[in-house]
Amino acid sequence: MIGDIIAEGEAVNTELFNAFPSIHGVFTNAEDSLDASRHKVKINLHAGTALRQAVAQVKTKKVAAVITGTVITSVTDIKSGTVNDKLTPGHDLKIHGVKLKITGTDPACGFYFVATAGGAETLVDSSDIVVNNPSELIVLAPNLAAGTYRAKIVTQYNGGKGRKTPLSITFDKVLTVV
Repeated sequence: MIGDIIAEGEAVNTELFNAFPSIHGVFTNAEDSLDASRHKVKINLHAGTALRQAVAQVKTKKVAAVITGTVITSVTDIKSGTVNDKLTPGHDLKIHGVKLKITGTDPACGFYFVATAGGAETLVDSSDIVVNNPSELIVLAPNLAAGTYRAKIVTQYNGGKGRKTPLSITFDKVLTVV
């Protein structure tokens, strides 16, 4: 019914919306007729009174952005129970995040600890990666010297499909061995 009214060139006005057709394009003179190559019939749709009032009442809240790439969100030291803080050599770490799974044929793929002083990298033996899932890794921390480190993952995993080249992700928080 509304479609029929619009097709006749008439406007439809309700509390929810106002709709009316219009022609876009230039008419060169008063005798010019509709030409499909120069003119387009379009529908104009605007919110009616009730819809504008409803929009004004919408309650909003900020939500976290959806993470789509590979990211480390937290590192928990199982021995001390601390999160994003300590690192106990010889004990497990639980790493949470998105697309963390370590896969790939490139020899660089693996889990590393990168010293903040000097940047020396210590690769964790693949047999010490106890759990290797997309959202969680459990890694046995090697015997690292006292100091500060960052966790680093190099993987060719990309949510079910392999990457041609490895992706390297370094955790932004510093982990401390005392």
